[in-house]
Order: sequence, then structure tokens, then C-alpha cells
Amino acid sequence: MKMKKIISLNLIFYFILIFSSKAEIIYLNKFQLTGAKNFIHSYETLNIDGTYNAVVEIPSGTNEKWEVSKDGFNINLEFKNGLPRIINYLSYPGNYGFMPKTLLPADMGGDGDAIDVLILGPSVPRGSVVKIKILGMLEMLDNGEIDNKIIAALESSKISRIKSIKSLKIQYPGILEIIKIWFNNYKGVNMKINGFVSKKNAIKFINQSKIFYENR
Repeated sequence: MKMKKIISLNLIFYFILIFSSKAEIIYLNKFQLTGAKNFIHSYETLNIDGTYNAVVEIPSGTNEKWEVSKDGFNINLEFKNGLPRIINYLSYPGNYGFMPKTLLPADMGGDGDAIDVLILGPSVPRGSVVKIKILGMLEMLDNGEIDNKIIAALESSKISRIKSIKSLKIQYPGILEIIKIWFNNYKGVNMKINGFVSKKNAIKFINQSKIFYENR
């Protein structure tokens, strides 16, 4: 009985250690985490202060491919042929994730998931829900499907002072080329990259995806 109590206390302590009070992230095991709220459906896309929300699936500087579950309750490590999926290229150049309450339906040329976002700034923990500022968008296709990537800055970071893709190019020379080259090669096959578009066009794309989500 005493041993069972010790084991129970150890388990409680374990979950306390892996619980982030800020983002309320709980790792259920090595391959799966959950949060206090549904990652897809419980957070707004846009905040009243003009920032947007994003959920981080893959922290900057890492290579493991994690993705939110279809129901939005968990973020899981992807497996391929029974093995964890590891990106066989340079690590992610920014925090990678998705924008809640958005959708790009398959019948509209998308993959049926929430829209993707690359968040420039310091690495943040997987499962974090962070405020971002939209800078623009990289238009691209993956196997014929629309696979655009919103380019944003972490609101709490120095780079958030940048207001547009044009300013990003001027203030951080080479960064757009790095992002474009990375997305064109990270899967081991060339993607169809159409180039960067403005903040205005990116927000238009986000707003359209919000309508698709609301009418799903």
C-alpha cells in the first residue's frame, strides 16, 4: 500500500513538472500533448488589440513533425512507416503552427485543415497559443493543393516592430530567401512556390478561411 502511494505521488509530481501554467500544456506521453482548451475551436483567430492567435505545433529550431489532431484536442507526433516523422532538412526557421478557427476546405483547393503560419521570433514551447502580428504570406502549392504559409512575427519579440513583408526584406536582408528556399526543399521534393504577397492579401486570405470555418 505504501509503495502504491509513493507511485501515485510520483505520477502527480510528474504531471506537475510537465504542466505549463502559462499555456496549460500537458504531455500525455512522449508522442502526444493536450491543453486546457481545444486548440482549433476554443481560441479566436483575431484579438481585440489587433493581434492574431496562433497555435505552435513545431518550435523553431526543431525537426520533429507534430500536428494537431482533427478534433483539435491533442497535438501529436506524426509517424510514417511506424517511425516518428523527422524533417530530413535544416530545422524549422521559425515556430510553425496554425491559426485557430480557420479552414481551407478541400473543395476550395485546400487540404481541409486550418491555415498554416510561420512565426518569426524566439522559439516557444510546442502547444503554446501565442499572439502574432501578420506580415504577409508565401503562396505555394503542395501536390496541387493550396498550401499557403502566413508569415508572422511573435508579438512579444523584437521582430514584431516590422510592419510588412517589404520592411522585413529591408530590415532583415536574406530572410525571405531563406524562408522560400526552406519551404521549397524541406519535404525532399520541390514545391510550387509562387512568391510572397502583402499583409493586405494575407489578411484577406485569413478572413476567407474564417468564413469557411464558420460555414463548415
